[in-house]
Amino acid sequence: MTVPCIDLRFRWPHLRAAIVALDESTLDKLKRLTPDLQGLSNGSAHLLAGKLAGLFDLRRQQWRCVQLRTDVLAACNTGVLMLLDGLPLGSLILADLGYFSFVWFDYLTEQGYYYISRLRTNGSYLIKHIYYQDEEHHVLDAVVWLGAHNTCKAGHVVRLVQFELHGKLHRYITNVIDPLQLPMLELAQLYARRWDIELTFKLLKRDLGMHIWWAARQELVEIQLWIALILMTC
Repeated sequence: MTVPCIDLRFRWPHLRAAIVALDESTLDKLKRLTPDLQGLSNGSAHLLAGKLAGLFDLRRQQWRCVQLRTDVLAACNTGVLMLLDGLPLGSLILADLGYFSFVWFDYLTEQGYYYISRLRTNGSYLIKHIYYQDEEHHVLDAVVWLGAHNTCKAGHVVRLVQFELHGKLHRYITNVIDPLQLPMLELAQLYARRWDIELTFKLLKRDLGMHIWWAARQELVEIQLWIALILMTC
């Protein structure tokens, strides 16, 4: 049985807030059209056009913010705070494991944002309070401290939601502590919509031509990117 995706008229209590997916995608290789690219090896990161990072509004199905990064070797959380500029407080951010960081989670909580993330496979935690547990079916809804040791513990408690589906264990963390505000089923269905941003990256690359670059110069790459983004809104 497939779990249905949640209706994005989802009763998020912050009426002016948004529900957004946060992610990045590495762009395809440039053609060797300029002298600085002609001598590079096939595996060189300098052949890549860059990374596209952004916030995708899941209710409106539109980009809220897009950022082109030329340093493809930089971690995905590089420049991530600029993506939050103008995002209403109380917004809910769905992010993949690439953004997993105690500092990042604490920052979002302290700034008044909410998030849902997967928990790393080897992620340690200490249980503070259990809302519901079914050990036989690997179901758990609890408040936990991330990090098993005081030296690497997160600054704020989070909620851990765990369940097994088709033999696979799913574990999520969120700073929406109240299970009545975000029930377990709705949390899982909502996080499934994070894939909307992946499909949007795929649309840009496959259907709007960003897998083939017209030129190698940075300003022309940016022009092609803007054209593709404008076509998405038409």
